[in-house]
Amino acid sequence: MSEHVLDFYRMLYNVYVQALLVSVVLYWFLPWLIKSLWYIYITYGCDSEGTTKPLPPGTLGYPIIGETVEFVRKNADFYTERRKKYGDVYMTHTLGRPTIRVSGAQNLRVILTGENTLVSTNWPSSVKKVLGEGSLAMAEGNTHAFRKKLIIKAFTHEAMENYIPSILDITRTYIDKWLSTKEISGYNECKELAFALAGKILMGSDFDQEYVSFLSTTFETMIHNMFSLPLLIPGLGLWKAMKARETIHAEISKCIDKIKKEGSEQAFRSTIHHILDQQDSGQYERRELMDAVQELFFTGHDTSASSMASILMFLGRQPEVLQRVREELDAEGLLDCPDEELDLSLNKICKLKYLYSVVREVLRVASPVGAGYRKALRTFEVGDYRIPKGWTVAVGFRDTHMSSPVYKDPEAFDPSRWDSLPNLEKQEGDCSIDRMNYTPFGAGVRFCVGKEYAKLIIRIFLIELARKCDWKLLNPYPKILYIPVPRAEDRLPMTICKR
Repeated sequence: MSEHVLDFYRMLYNVYVQALLVSVVLYWFLPWLIKSLWYIYITYGCDSEGTTKPLPPGTLGYPIIGETVEFVRKNADFYTERRKKYGDVYMTHTLGRPTIRVSGAQNLRVILTGENTLVSTNWPSSVKKVLGEGSLAMAEGNTHAFRKKLIIKAFTHEAMENYIPSILDITRTYIDKWLSTKEISGYNECKELAFALAGKILMGSDFDQEYVSFLSTTFETMIHNMFSLPLLIPGLGLWKAMKARETIHAEISKCIDKIKKEGSEQAFRSTIHHILDQQDSGQYERRELMDAVQELFFTGHDTSASSMASILMFLGRQPEVLQRVREELDAEGLLDCPDEELDLSLNKICKLKYLYSVVREVLRVASPVGAGYRKALRTFEVGDYRIPKGWTVAVGFRDTHMSSPVYKDPEAFDPSRWDSLPNLEKQEGDCSIDRMNYTPFGAGVRFCVGKEYAKLIIRIFLIELARKCDWKLLNPYPKILYIPVPRAEDRLPMTICKR
């Protein structure tokens, strides 16, 4: 082989080596360098206020976008992977902000009992825009207390008792429609049922089923684009959410006008009626009121629909649970009596212990609200780590449910576990078990004000379902998406027939 040929091969080899080195630098070293410099930029000089504890473990991704792309791609698996890798307290950077994710009952207690002293509410900016400044979730201090006082009057024992006939009528109407259809999309149908219930109970409106379908789809567009990059650009998530919000607000505005015009002439007292009855003039502006009602729609519609669909899924997989519910209904004389003879009071519903265990287990395993967001008012400690002043804290409710040592085999759906557990909602009985192990409706001063409404409509739904229906899941184990609420990716197709 001539010297010229050897030189040519040496040149090719050198080019290959250089290209390989450049590729390694571009693919491995450069991203590592960028992420390392971003990490230093975010964490350098973080307030410590005397504590010697370190920041939580974790990564912060790339400049500006952080780990948002991976979060959007992986959905709830993003958090599951990090909790398994780093533990109950770790840092990340999503939706434009450095965030410390916290789970575990003891850690939750520090955050949820530290409202207004350690933390204050601090949702992502995209969520703030969608829910609005008038929503309870965005209010702080005295404003939060005032709005909460107004809204909670709509969910007293007396108010809930008065809601029952309407809840029953609407639930039966939709279940009868399902039975006539034979094959349904469980999640879609539950969304429309929950929306019709919310329309009546929260707004006093009797929407026809076609309009319910339209509004429910509009609401889904708003909520499912709520957790987006905070960029109001046509075609992007936040823009879609805000356009849907305009449609929802227009409908709420019409309902408010109707209620104000008719005044006391309306026989049914909706949530808006209760709020307007107590409204302190000048403290709750119209736009704030619309924000508040829209928020109640989210907490009373999207989350409830998720729980109803979860009931269909879990009981479709485990018919023995449905059979035990029916046995309890039969023992109370509720299973086979005609609709017109069904005496369903709030007290009678509350006597159905196993049925409520099923509801509690659904809310534990498929908690509709996965996390709450706070902002650190000052630097403080959680476990072995420090939370710097100004950082966002994500309180992992669902993470805690699925990892707590209180629950044997926590990922399994097992309503009978509640036979031996204390009432963690009221911290009765065995106080050695921290109630923060069970927080489907939050805790502290920011517990969900509509939780009794949600529990009531879910229980009535299960009662009527058990009394009237048998069903079979066409895909018993679908992929579950968790953000913004748990739902089957295939919308839970099923066949349904009269029991």
